[in-house]
Amino acid sequence: MEVRPSIDRIELQIWRRLVVPLQFNLRELQLVLQAAFGWMNAHMDELEIDGLSFADEFAQTERADDDPKVFEWW
Repeated sequence: MEVRPSIDRIELQIWRRLVVPLQFNLRELQLVLQAAFGWMNAHMDELEIDGLSFADEFAQTERADDDPKVFEWW
């Protein structure tokens, strides 16, 4: 499956084109994203997929709303 992750809320859009196995779960996808963007797992993660948000526990505590469409995935 081909995915095109991007970073929101920045002026110059940063994105990657990745091919990952269809059976990857969110944890495996997160590890691929960390590697693709050169990250060291030292920041909060929130993935938005088809209008649903999946956030780690740290990103959820930073959200001002209690949006029922946000799911903990970590």
